[in-house]
Amino acid sequence: MPQEATYWPVQSPNDGFGRVVFGSPVLVQCRWENKAVKFVTAQGQEAVSDAIVYVAHEVEIGGWLALGDETAAGVSPGPRGLAGAREIRQVHASPSLAGDETLYKAIL
Repeated sequence: MPQEATYWPVQSPNDGFGRVVFGSPVLVQCRWENKAVKFVTAQGQEAVSDAIVYVAHEVEIGGWLALGDETAAGVSPGPRGLAGAREIRQVHASPSLAGDETLYKAIL
């Protein structure tokens, strides 16, 4: 995976005021494709992606990804203010044949 992306995990889905609290940003190796693909959201609705990102690091729906190293940008107020940062709307996990690695496909 030749590219780097910054991943912000969801630390808490609600800070008491209805806002998501993000954990510290993590730099991950990836393959980022700006690609429109129809998919089904976790709520069962059809949507169209902005990008597909393949990572070896576990990611979750609701987390955010940005292409490049944005770890110095901090997490306050979170990734929403960064140009190019997008929310993960669907995740697929595929284990290797040997079962020793898992590839995650994040749909943004």
